[in-house]
Amino acid sequence: MLFIDFTLDKTLAPAIFLLSLLAIIAVIDYKHKIIPNRILLVGTAVGIALNLAVGKSTLAQMFLGLVAGGTVLLVVAVISKGGIGGGDVKLSAMLGIYLGWQDTLQTIFLASVLGALAGFVLMSAGRANRHTAIPFGPFLAISAFVQYLGQPLLNNWY
Repeated sequence: MLFIDFTLDKTLAPAIFLLSLLAIIAVIDYKHKIIPNRILLVGTAVGIALNLAVGKSTLAQMFLGLVAGGTVLLVVAVISKGGIGGGDVKLSAMLGIYLGWQDTLQTIFLASVLGALAGFVLMSAGRANRHTAIPFGPFLAISAFVQYLGQPLLNNWY
């Protein structure tokens, strides 16, 4: 049976904040193709404070998540010569604080699959070509949302 446990516990505050932030980021990136640094800085600072306050993660775990998430997309951005924007790199780094390094890497993988599928559909419909810029932030946000809420199910599936 498939279900998600929505118990009220101490990790609810970071979850609500992250999921609200992801919704805002997805809409802004979709409409304007930018992820504002202010939102990412607030998300990072509040994420560190909330996770420490509820005892969800240590500073070392959050730092490792931040580095893992940021490094993967930074490498992709450098190799693709701008195919991935700086906002996406910073968003994936911020996600590392909330999700940890392993779940952040899974989030990046899922976002890549979703983005590739969306690109394929858009190109098949004639609405995009290889040079059409498609914002990656919404795919990261959706994937992080799925990863955060469906983590046990996804970990068994991977």
